[in-house]
Amino acid sequence: MGKETVILHLMDINTGHTPEFVFDWKPKLPRRALVMCFRTGAMISTAKGMERVEPGDCIIQDLGSRQYHCSVPRAPEGFRNDWMHLDYGVVSRIMKRLKLPWNRLIPTGHPELMEEYIKALMAEAETADEFSSVSIENKLFEMLVDVSRIARGHSLRRETMTPAERRHYERFIVIRAKMLENYTETQTIDGLAYQANLSPERFAALYRKFFNSTPISDLIDARILAAKRILSYSLKTMKETALECGFDDLHYFSRMFRRRTRYSPAAFRKMHL
Repeated sequence: MGKETVILHLMDINTGHTPEFVFDWKPKLPRRALVMCFRTGAMISTAKGMERVEPGDCIIQDLGSRQYHCSVPRAPEGFRNDWMHLDYGVVSRIMKRLKLPWNRLIPTGHPELMEEYIKALMAEAETADEFSSVSIENKLFEMLVDVSRIARGHSLRRETMTPAERRHYERFIVIRAKMLENYTETQTIDGLAYQANLSPERFAALYRKFFNSTPISDLIDARILAAKRILSYSLKTMKETALECGFDDLHYFSRMFRRRTRYSPAAFRKMHL
């Protein structure tokens, strides 16, 4: 196997943990790094002590020291997260370049942030050719750049929110994450607004303020991202790809794909397969 199997040790997406689950890591060799993004609330030991995690919080931990995380006390369903056990040296180099902190929570407001990156890394690891290790390190770098940018925007937005908007924001993060997890399903502003107990007009206005986008635009972006992954790593037909990503109309899929990538689905596949 190539170097990529050393960089990527273990990883998973949206892993569910029971309320009784406890991650109590005792240092051992070889030294590794743990990168996580939480889909739900949890409790975690950080450089600041024991802290409560909010959905969308990321953290990069040095497994050369003891680490601990678990469910919020009395949480009925435990917690869920995306996570990767990675080569410490590779992650350390990226951390230094980006000036990211070890063992500190990085709030992003995007619980699904790491999902597509992990899927791409899994696919790259399966390729396992002479280019894989470079490609994997580049994807990790790109992912952590994304974490940094989104975290900065998240912090700036929270600074401009009223107390009432901050209370709504936590609920919006959960609603948005659920919508993007189920991106193949049909969504409406009325339905999403109902989940937030708001009028459709108020929901749409707050959504744009919180995420600088609209629900429909975010949903299309999630579908196009999934389509890019399928086109890059499979030989499924365009119709199969469109349907799998939630597009019932092949022409609409092609139009949206070109609008967001500047390439037709067929041209994109030629570039990446």
